[in-house]
Amino acid sequence: MKFRLLLFIFFSFSFLGFSAPVNDDCGGALTVTPGTSCINVGGTVAAATQSRAAITGYGTANDDVWFSFVAGASTQFINATGTSATGFNPVIEIFSGSCASLTSIIASNSVSTNTENLTVNNLVIGQTYYYRVYDFGSGTATNPGFNTCVTNGVSNDDCIGALTVTPGSTCTSVAGDGTLATQSLAATCSGTANDDVWFKFTASASNQFIKVTPSASYNPVIQVFSGVCGGTLTSVKCDNPTSGGGVATSTLASGLNSGQTYYYRVFDNSGTNPATMTFTTCVVNPVSNDECAGATSVTAGSTCTSANGDLSNASLSQAVSGGFGTSDVWYKFVANTTTEFISITSSSGMDPVLQVFSGTCAGILTSIKSDFTTFSAGSTNKISVTGLTVGQTYFYRISDYFSAPSTYTFTTCVTDGVVNDDCIGAYSVTPGNTCTSVTGDGSIATTSTGITSCSGTSNDDVWFKFTASATSEFVNVTASANYTAVIQVFSGTCAGLTEVICDSPLDKGLITSTIASGLTIGNTYYYRVYDYYSTNPSTMTFTTCVVNPVANDECTGAYSVTPGATCTSVSGDGTLATQSLSATCTGTA
Repeated sequence: MKFRLLLFIFFSFSFLGFSAPVNDDCGGALTVTPGTSCINVGGTVAAATQSRAAITGYGTANDDVWFSFVAGASTQFINATGTSATGFNPVIEIFSGSCASLTSIIASNSVSTNTENLTVNNLVIGQTYYYRVYDFGSGTATNPGFNTCVTNGVSNDDCIGALTVTPGSTCTSVAGDGTLATQSLAATCSGTANDDVWFKFTASASNQFIKVTPSASYNPVIQVFSGVCGGTLTSVKCDNPTSGGGVATSTLASGLNSGQTYYYRVFDNSGTNPATMTFTTCVVNPVSNDECAGATSVTAGSTCTSANGDLSNASLSQAVSGGFGTSDVWYKFVANTTTEFISITSSSGMDPVLQVFSGTCAGILTSIKSDFTTFSAGSTNKISVTGLTVGQTYFYRISDYFSAPSTYTFTTCVTDGVVNDDCIGAYSVTPGNTCTSVTGDGSIATTSTGITSCSGTSNDDVWFKFTASATSEFVNVTASANYTAVIQVFSGTCAGLTEVICDSPLDKGLITSTIASGLTIGNTYYYRVYDYYSTNPSTMTFTTCVVNPVANDECTGAYSVTPGATCTSVSGDGTLATQSLSATCTGTA
């Protein structure tokens, strides 16, 4: 009768669920399949018994149950969460080896919580590992049920698993995620590298731009290394390009060896993981005209033939020292005239700086013009470069005044100065009895050096020449509406000029005329025309001619008039007449 009672009690406990779980020992471990997300396996510590003593400080393992998994990544995340909100305080301990010979790797317990997470690094992919879960307390858990899962760490959590990024002229993005990442190396430049993930690239240029476009709350640090994983890694560049998350960032790694593999890691600066930790990254080659040797050719001409420019993938030149901002791009042109105009039309967030050089990229570059005060953001700006040698190649670079413009794009062109911008290029004008016009335009003219203004400001003078066919010649200018023409006539040569006359009628848009007297027939004379005012009017075109005085301008050329009983008329015109004698009766002759 006593035996039947004991048997009844045993079967009653079994029926009520108090028999030990099947995974009470390592040999019965339940299989958990690692995944990119948590795939739960149910467990309970009810009626479980102790398999081995707990590590000191990790409670009492009187109710441990066992699980196993095959590592799918070098880092795995193990979770155990009670099925009830309270009453279970899980401890997780992981082992390598076999059930017959286990080696404890690491244990974890967050005191009094219902959820436990354990991160295990340096696992061998494809190897089986075991872990046990038990309640921290020495008694019986009031809510013994729980769920557990194993999640793969990111494959590029360490340098050895670095994802390959292929450099290119445009950004070919590779996705990154620091959510399940752990620290590989301590941070050496900025922030806390507790969530670094790794990438690698083979350099295709000495400079490479590494770009990261992060999620809204992620503030990336970018650190680049030379060397080998598992060996010696040497930091090449470490940068936290922005102070806030969600902004596309870029850092420049310089002095690289083309064809060599480099590694870089990305981690959040804060040390406290933000809500989202995803990003994309790419490696971009510098623009082809990043240095003087790759300067883009711009064809100088009478009209603007634009070349595009973009500073976003440019570095600061190695060809010359100094400069503004953190990047510049290069252009070159062959001078058609002694004066060329360089135009830059910039995007709204770019404040351009221009520097022009003579010389060669491989030799010595000499700065001949530098300008940033003339230029303004988001508009078309033009400056003149004077004293050029026709047929010679010149270089110029464009940068931004500030280190981080909001936009980086622009267009540029080179337009010829007028040929007659200086005395040496003076247009020929042939004197005659009537006006044979030659066109002039001061809109792209510059000041002639070494010549003193006789009236107004000669910042836009253009030149003409004529061979005197009379001792006096009328020099005429018919100007556009707002142009106030000054006419200055010289004798001599372009190397040495002497003023003959200077006239400033101050008549806007009218036909103006000045008389050059005392000329030597057959000698060449020069004259320049410019607008009186220092601020150029909206239109600066005009026509000019040189006209001989009338044949009867002097006594020796007097026309014959024949007296008769009736009036036989002879025409007369004082328009092109000069004074012969002073007036002796009235008026001005």
